[in-house]
Amino acid sequence: MVIVNQWAILHDPDKWDQPEEFRPERFLDDQGNLKRIDCWTPFSAGRRACLGETVAKPKLLLIVACLLKRFTISLPEGVVYDPEYNVAAGMGFHSPKPYTIVVHKR
Repeated sequence: MVIVNQWAILHDPDKWDQPEEFRPERFLDDQGNLKRIDCWTPFSAGRRACLGETVAKPKLLLIVACLLKRFTISLPEGVVYDPEYNVAAGMGFHSPKPYTIVVHKR
């Protein structure tokens, strides 16, 4: 089995300006449309690409938009987010360490 290290691809300074910064606008063009970026392949590529991509992207956008419309999400007062990761030894899998958020209905 071959597993692509997406973290390494998305943090490559040769491909991304300030890869350690959270800048979702880097994926949008001047009109707000999703850019076609060759090195970004979350659904794989070629003949074996994920068939669910055309369903997943709009569904995820709708879910996130609905959550952000109905709730304000923040860190607890006085808490600073430390983007440190748990790394599975030798596998290259990363996941954020647990942290607490505050969710308020708008």
